[in-house]
Amino acid sequence: MLWRTRRTNYCQVCGANRSLILQISSILPIPSDPNNKDYEEIKRERETMERWALLGYELSVLKGKGVIDSQSGKIHLEELGLLVGDEWDKMVAGDRHTTVWYWIQQKAMHLADQGIIKSEHRLQLLCQAVRVMRDRANDLMSCTDRDIPNGYSFVVGFLINLNLISRSLFKGVQWSTWF
Repeated sequence: MLWRTRRTNYCQVCGANRSLILQISSILPIPSDPNNKDYEEIKRERETMERWALLGYELSVLKGKGVIDSQSGKIHLEELGLLVGDEWDKMVAGDRHTTVWYWIQQKAMHLADQGIIKSEHRLQLLCQAVRVMRDRANDLMSCTDRDIPNGYSFVVGFLINLNLISRSLFKGVQWSTWF
């Protein structure tokens, strides 16, 4: 059961990431005319936000594996081409994926202020997609409501069985003296 829950959560993270990338791509379409004055800027900003969406996804998976802050995790991200410059150093250790979601939302706000994201509704759609992705990523390997504490379960089970056996023996002896 635990495996199925984790697998379902992983599928939800994948779906949320695809939705986030789709929202970024559709809300920030590259102008069809390369001579447009905003063409290069929009293209660059869109590519950055899409890369960050993938970076956040990979960081979420690394957090689930317990290696989000490790050197091997950093090397993995560099090999995928998802880290640029000093981004690793700018992320909050232990919560790097949340830093990336913050970056995406800040970039969206900046683009809205510049008039590139043309409506409040589109900005809200993008922020909603980031929120859903963040929620799914945080649930990926949550142990709060999914992992059974084995030691505690063993002790409770043992005590219940011990109580049942002792009560059964006590009642058996008690009833045998009555008849």
